Amino acid sequence: QEVNRRVPGPGVPMDRFRPNIVVSGASKPFDEDRWAVVEVGAGDRALTLRCLENDPRCQVPSIDQKTGEKTPGFEPVRTLRGFRRLFDPLGKAGILAREGPMFGVYACHGGVSGEICVGDRVEVVERSEAGSLHEYWAEKAQQA
Repeated sequence: QEVNRRVPGPGVPMDRFRPNIVVSGASKPFDEDRWAVVEVGAGDRALTLRCLENDPRCQVPSIDQKTGEKTPGFEPVRTLRGFRRLFDPLGKAGILAREGPMFGVYACHGGVSGEICVGDRVEVVERSEAGSLHEYWAEKAQQA
């Protein structure tokens, strides 16, 4: 919703970002940037996900999937680059992370299976206050 609020012209459908899971009802836009561990579902089928790092986006969200044409103004990537760039003062990020805007997170289940369904509850179990999720997990590993 926040992206479509900022992008000039018609909104961008979520499927352009090719997500596996879409969460609604977060307390603020891009709240997932600080999620370290989340639990999806409930009971014996609940799945715990560890959020590893923010996802640098390529050009694909700026291509209309029905026509194969780039959208006018290279949206939403142009707008996202204006406010969702990776902070990388040491220059350690790769080219995609430096150039592509951040949108979403990479997460893994850690080898313990579970089942998720549309409409499942998502609970944030652990939050990161580090500069990035990558830094959070590095600090956590050093503490262990």
